[in-house]
Amino acid sequence: MALDGYTNFLDWMTHKDVGPQHLDMDYDIQLNTIRELLGILRQHLKEVEFKISELESLAAGTRGSANDYAVEEWVYHMHFSTYQEAAYSMTAVSMIAPFIEAIFRQYFEGRGNPIVRGSLVDSIMIRTKETGISDYMPPYLEHTLRALFEYRNKMLHFGLEWPDHKLRKFKRRLESSGRDSWFDYSTTIDEPTMFYMSSEFVSHCLNTVEEIIDGMAKFDFENMPHVCDDSQARPRPEPL
Repeated sequence: MALDGYTNFLDWMTHKDVGPQHLDMDYDIQLNTIRELLGILRQHLKEVEFKISELESLAAGTRGSANDYAVEEWVYHMHFSTYQEAAYSMTAVSMIAPFIEAIFRQYFEGRGNPIVRGSLVDSIMIRTKETGISDYMPPYLEHTLRALFEYRNKMLHFGLEWPDHKLRKFKRRLESSGRDSWFDYSTTIDEPTMFYMSSEFVSHCLNTVEEIIDGMAKFDFENMPHVCDDSQARPRPEPL
């Protein structure tokens, strides 16, 4: 698009109006779709928790065969819920991680700075520094990406149940990083058996996506040579 006439619009527009200049995707719709689907699945997990609570109350108030049934169902739903929690986490990470990867790949390729082969997180962090966009990225971006993509790789390679040594290693890494609140896990004899993204970490990742997009838009907007400064800006026109 030619800049003639476009400059007048940019006199009163903000970076939120313009958006990132190198993303060929409807990122708002994608993010809203992910949020809505995860919200539906989270509601289902709450229903499972309620069912477990009901069975626990039933077991406490019955005897004989009714009690046997309630206890058996309670044990089954408790065991089943751990797998459902892990499946929810796999769904979350399998949507959020590729979305973030696609955002960075498209953005840097659009700028002529494609991500190189090798460690994805290392490449992303290198490109953010090289392009000068690192100051516009959210805090803890690198820590967030490393935790998210390491978890994604484990889930996609090993499924819901990882080998014991992988579970122990992941637990040690979380504890040493000081971000163990980002993941929950089930245990057997004090040893981890499954890892889940905590609600805190899921929300953190979704908010991080918004901050990444906003930072890209702000960086692009502020580095447009035809954007006038505040002292020259004309008043924003009133809506018709």
